[in-house]
This record gives sequence, structure tokens and C-alpha cells, in this order.
Amino acid sequence: FTNSSPIENRAEETPEYRLPVDVAFPDNYNLELTLEENVFDINKFSGILKLTFKILKETQEIKLHANDKLQFSEVKLTGKDGKEIANINYAVNSQTEILTITTDTILSTGDYILNFIYTGDLRTDGMYGFYKSYYLDSEGQYNYLATTQFQATYARRAFPCFDEPLFKATFDIKIRHQEKFNALGNTKGERRLDADKPGFVVTTFGQTPKMSTYLVAFIVSDFDCSLDDSSVPHQICSRVEAASTRKLALELGPQILTALEDYTGVPYADEQITKIDQVAIPDFSAGAMENWGLATYRETALLWDEQKSSNRYKQRIATVITHELAHMWFGDLVTTHWWDDTFLNEGWATYLEYFITAKVLNDWQLEKQFVLDELQPMLQIDSLQSSRPLSFKASTPAEVSSRFTSVSYNKGGSILRMVENFMGTENFKKGITKYLKDNSYNNVVPSDLWTAFQEFTADLPETLEKVMEKWVIKSGYPLLTVRVNGSNVIISQERFFTDGGVPSDSEKWYVPVTWTKSNDPNTFQNRWLLPSEDLVIQGELTDATEWIILNKQQI
Repeated sequence: FTNSSPIENRAEETPEYRLPVDVAFPDNYNLELTLEENVFDINKFSGILKLTFKILKETQEIKLHANDKLQFSEVKLTGKDGKEIANINYAVNSQTEILTITTDTILSTGDYILNFIYTGDLRTDGMYGFYKSYYLDSEGQYNYLATTQFQATYARRAFPCFDEPLFKATFDIKIRHQEKFNALGNTKGERRLDADKPGFVVTTFGQTPKMSTYLVAFIVSDFDCSLDDSSVPHQICSRVEAASTRKLALELGPQILTALEDYTGVPYADEQITKIDQVAIPDFSAGAMENWGLATYRETALLWDEQKSSNRYKQRIATVITHELAHMWFGDLVTTHWWDDTFLNEGWATYLEYFITAKVLNDWQLEKQFVLDELQPMLQIDSLQSSRPLSFKASTPAEVSSRFTSVSYNKGGSILRMVENFMGTENFKKGITKYLKDNSYNNVVPSDLWTAFQEFTADLPETLEKVMEKWVIKSGYPLLTVRVNGSNVIISQERFFTDGGVPSDSEKWYVPVTWTKSNDPNTFQNRWLLPSEDLVIQGELTDATEWIILNKQQI
């Protein structure tokens, strides 16, 4: 007999929002969800979860995440010998959303299974977690759908899980729903009639690769899709009445995916992720979301009416598609260890949304637009004393959400552009390939990126990790001052402020310096300005009337 009973929900004096990484680690989630016929009236779903995991050290306490709206009718723990472990207790802390399971006996290391039977809310209080969306058709009728948005801390609203990027696992998901609806997931789904429930079907999705919980996605709707059945099947899905506006996305998507494969040297498809669906959600909070194999968008970020929409709007759709597809490599295949370093996901996607789209739509000069749209606005934000560094501590869900700012996106993309400039494009691409292959299906911190790139660099003043350290851990950027002394050029640096901040000696960087002279329009090779001393370029100016300009290309 297993006594699986709730225990008192006690608030901790100092709440801990993060899970321990050395106690338990997930292997597989086998999840079955049921959406009853009246799901959009009662706004409830039911779930059965079999969670296979490992105990890494002896313990009497297992912690994972669950929102307090999940109501458990059964929680069972099974040992590696197949026997249920008696007298377990559990509690959900409503503030930290940590589900704590305790046992009377000490659990030794090895494999275990947690079984949950529960109900949850199909959320109507915001477009996060597993939530209800809707649209009005041409006859003014409401049409409902169920969809997900799990980034960054909302998978726990749909099922109990280790809801942090580090805890990658595989997922086997099936959804029981009415026959009139279709279900989409991260992987290809197989649909069969439910013998036990007339009018219902069960859509079973293939097992996913190892992935983070925030990338899991599923949609139950009356949408249909337009298909490009190329080497990687590519679908654009939306409400039926918007079908005529899918054409642009269906044309661009396969081209962008191929360009990304060529650029990274790593194929998109593997044994489990064999397709890509892009879905326009009528009621969606983010601009778009890079769920692996099932990217979701606002309608305005995916659908283009060639009779009404402008070319600027067309460009936005192209770059947003590239941003989300770039995430399939940078964020999905290789994922930041924790949200402190969100730029390892978002900086790459921001950078590539311009430079990959430029390969597909090469007459739009997107590489120049990057400077105007991303770099220059970031220079204004990063000149304030309140600016935050690329790598910045986040613990609570609110702090995690605050990491999705222009610092992670714009500045992250800008420093990658700087690195490409001083490495050279071909070496930069070699570094990308090594970074992705070395870290596939795993998590990374900034040093992993610089280590992968190191062997393709030359003539650096220090290791690449050392060169890039201040760019990551310090806010702001340097203002370079040029002085001319005879034929010599002397360059110094200090942090630039627009709001009265006072620079300190510790706020100095390794800076790649390029310049152009009045008698030679070429951009000269990089020299390095060090944090410890000024850069003196001797004999550079041979005429008293000659001028010099630094950083003409705004690298």
C-alpha cells in the first residue's frame, strides 16, 4: 500500500526557486493529455505522466516543478526493482512552484519512476502555459483552440517537470481530443480513432530528442496546413480562412532552413526531429517562439497578404522566420545552461536573422540594416548607468523574464558580429560548426563558445575567453579617443556614459581597432587596444593634413 498524501504547504523563509542539480535528473517524460468534449467550457484538461529519472546521490527528498493549479489525484514513486515505495508525501510551494516529494526511506542512486494522475487549468488568465486561444471567423463565430507557450518557466503549468534548461530529457506525448480537431507537436504525430470514446481520436507523437522543457509544444485546433514536401517537410498552419496568406512563409521557410544548414555545417533533421511546422496563433503573447519542430507565431509575424501588406512587412516576416529557425540550432540543439546567459540563445538568433536572411533576400542589404536596427539602438541603452551586462544573475521567474531584453538580443548579436569581424567569416563559420557539434543536445556557458572558437583564431592578445570576458560580464562599452602626436596615433579608452556616469579604471576592454586614412580608403587590419595601456600606432600619418577615422564599419 502506498500512502501518497499532501503535506502542509509551508512558505520558506528564503525561497529557493532553483532545483538542485546533483540529486535527481530526468530521462524521459511519457505524457498523456485528455481534452474532453466540453474542454473549452470548463477550461480543464487531465493528464497522466510517467516520469523516468535518476537519483544521483542518496536522498529522501526529490524536487521538481509544478504549478499549484495542477491537482493531483495520484502520485506514486516506483523503485528500480519495480516496487512502489510506500509512505511518500508531497507538497507544492505556491510561491516557488517547487513540488517536493519526501520518503520515509533513503533512496539509493539509480533509476526511478514517478507516476502522476492529475487535472490542470487550460489557462484563460494569460497566454502562457497550456492556454485557450480563439479567433472570430467571417460569420462572427468564436472558434477555440488549445496551445502552449512554455518559455521560460511555464511548462510546469501543464505537467510536473524539471523546468530548467539544464534538465534535458526525451518526451513521448499523446493527446486525446475530439475528432474534429487536429493536434500538432514537436515531432510527427499519428492519429487513430479512440476505441473507448466515440467521436475522439488519439494523436501520438514520436519521441523527441533530449530537449529542455520550455521547448515542448502542442496545439489542438481546427487549423489546416500548407505543405512544402521537400527534404525536410515544411508546413505553414493557420485558421482556414487565412490560407491564402501562407504563401510567402511557405516559400521562404525551406530556403532559410537550407541556408542555415549550409552556414552552420550541421543538418536540421535528425532521427527524431524530421519536420518543421510553423503555426500562426491568433492570440499569442510573444512575437514568435522556437519550439523545436513546432515554431509558433503571432499571425502578423507569419502571414502576408500580398494585396495589402508592404515590403517592410514582408521583410519583418522573413527575419522573424529566420530568427526562429536559427533557434533550432542555437537554443534547441545547443541550449544555454541557465537564463543568466540568455544571449547564448537570443544573440545568435538576432545576428543570424539579418545575415542568413541576407543570403535568401540578398538585394535588401540586411547586413547594413543590422547596424541601424540593432547596434545603434543598443549603444544608446548600453550608455546608461542602469544598463545590465550580457551575463546577469536571474533566479525568480520575474528575473528570468527580465533577461529577455535588448541586451540579450541586440548586444548579444552585436558582439558576435564583432567576433566574426576579427576572426574572419570562414574561421567564424568553422567555430560555429565545432561549437554546435561539440555541444549537441547539451547545455553551454559562455566559455564553451569561446573554447570552440579558439582554434580558429589568430593574433589575439590573450585567449578568446579572456578577450571576451569583459564584454560578457560588464555592462557598457568603450569610447575610444584618438590623439595625433606627429606621425604617431595614440588611442585610449574609457566607458561611455550619456547620463553622467563616471568611468572607472576597471571598465576597460580588449578592443579590436580598425581605421581608415584620408589617402587610403581601405580599412586597415585589426590592432588590439588593451585594458592595461593605450595603443600607439607609430609612423601612421605621414602628412600634417592627413586624417584618420576609426571603426568606419561600426563593428
